[in-house]
Order: sequence, then C-alpha cells, then structure tokens
Amino acid sequence: MIWRRDTGPLAAAVASGADPSFALLVADHMADGAAVVRSRDGLILYTNPSWDDMLGHDRGTLLGQAISTVIAATDEVPERRAREISAALRSAGIWRGSVKTVRKGGQQFWCDTSVTRFADPAHGSVWVIVQRDASRRVAFETRRDEAAELFRAVFEESPTPSLVVNENLVIREVNESFCSLFGGGSRDVVGRSVRDLTNLDDTALNAELLAAAFAEGGPVPATGLRLTRARGHVIDVDIRVRVLAGQAAGTPLALVTVTPCETEP
Repeated sequence: MIWRRDTGPLAAAVASGADPSFALLVADHMADGAAVVRSRDGLILYTNPSWDDMLGHDRGTLLGQAISTVIAATDEVPERRAREISAALRSAGIWRGSVKTVRKGGQQFWCDTSVTRFADPAHGSVWVIVQRDASRRVAFETRRDEAAELFRAVFEESPTPSLVVNENLVIREVNESFCSLFGGGSRDVVGRSVRDLTNLDDTALNAELLAAAFAEGGPVPATGLRLTRARGHVIDVDIRVRVLAGQAAGTPLALVTVTPCETEP
C-alpha cells in the first residue's frame, strides 16, 4: 500500500490540527527532493515532484520500489550506514550527511541529505528523506582539496625558504628550507609573530608589507630586509608576499618566500 494523503508521518506531524493534505501539498511544492520510505523493508511510499525530477524518473514510477535502487554503492558498508542513521534518529531524531545517489540511466551524484523518522498508523516506522543535489559543492570541495594537497607537497619540498602567515602576522606553517635558514625547528617558529623574527628596525615595514599584500591580493616584493635567526644572527633577505587564493571561510593566509642576500657564515 502506497502512502496516502490521509495517513503517514506528515499527517502525524500536523495532528495538532493542521490538515495533512495541506502538509503533503507543501511537500509536493518543495524545491528540495523529498521521499517517504518504510524503514522495515526500505520500500518507497511517497516522492515529491522535485525528487522524481532530480533522479530523472517519471512522476510516481519510484513508488513501491526499494530505496536501494537509487542509492549508489560506496566504500562504506550499507549496513554500517543504516546503523549510523538509526542511531542518530534514536538519539537526535534526525540524521544529516552526504549520500551518493543514482539517476535513471546510472549517473551517480552526491546529495546533501536529511532523514527523520515518524510512526505511521498504516506502515509503522517510516523515514522522511529530504535531498538536495550537492554536485557543485562536492566538485568545488574536491578541487579545493586537490589544490591544497598539491600546494602542501610543493611548499614542503620547495628549496626556497617559505612560511605561511595570517593577517595578524602569526606564522601558521614553515617548510624545511626556512627551518634550515632560521636555524631551528618548526616548533620554534610556528605560532610566533613575524615581528619576533624581524630586526627591530624593520618591524613596522614588514607589517606594512603584509598589510598591503592582504589589501591588494597580488604579490608584494621587498628587498633589503633583515631576518633574526634562532641564535640572534641577523641576515639580509628579500621577501615576496602573495595572498593564498581559494581558501575556505576563515582567517586569510599569505605565502611569504624568503631569499637570503648573503652567504650564511
């Protein structure tokens, strides 16, 4: 029996007085895809037009089919994901996550998904699934992660002494080349201010250079600055500051490359 307009979880949700037909009417016009699935056997009892369209199916053709027909296989064991969802529903009443879904024709894509559970008079426990196509978000995050991985590999292996700082001039990362130039390990540098590594006469100038880089976004070069090494020896250096693009929301970061102007003693 397919989920009808006079019974079901949405009807239970509006049992306080709202018309269940109105609740289903709202679901029918939601921009996000929605489906109701019987939890004991995974049969689809209801789909809204947005869900059908998103999956490329004609209206109502998914009713009575198993939810597994539109869920793509992943590296995660299906039983483990089901247990995860069930545990979240018991503890919090809702599960949220990403689910790889299958369109008609076999194309797979990721959906941002939320699942809630209701007790239906006719079907027992049912899951209400709301999904939104997350293809663009996932593609962006994949490109961002790949770029970050590539940057880290290049940064760490670069022969040019380099450090990453935030807009407050706090050092977030250094590479091995910088540690060799500085004469100490990364833990001696990371978390400190650029001012701590700068000759006192250059402190204001370095702060101005970094501020200019963050304001302009483009690379800002400077020559004839002085770096105070771990044991107090001061060397002349040239620097180049470039704001790192494509960062997630948060404190902006900049890459500072350092070129010594003299041969170390």
